[in-house]
Amino acid sequence: MLSIYREDPNVTDEQKLRLIVGITVPAYTEIFGEVEMMTLASGRYAQAKLGLSPGQLDAAWSAVCGCWFPDSGYVAADGLAFERYLSNPEEHPEGRHIPEICVPVQPF
Repeated sequence: MLSIYREDPNVTDEQKLRLIVGITVPAYTEIFGEVEMMTLASGRYAQAKLGLSPGQLDAAWSAVCGCWFPDSGYVAADGLAFERYLSNPEEHPEGRHIPEICVPVQPF
């Protein structure tokens, strides 16, 4: 599963945030009804795979954007940032959520 953010929640009013939720499927998958196919841009992404307790996702984004970026030699590039969910916290032995935060980047 993926969550794709159209706006930055630190900049955009909560009522105006747009979020796309989806799943990955093979390119040849037939799409019907109100479901749409979307292809994420290829390129360089900063990726942070984390084991989080409930409620830590905002802090994880802050760490990636506020701590990693300044010393990385990269800046955010045009494109969509997203979270890829790699686990179900209800099935994890410690109740952890394991997302992968992905942000398109370019050299500074």
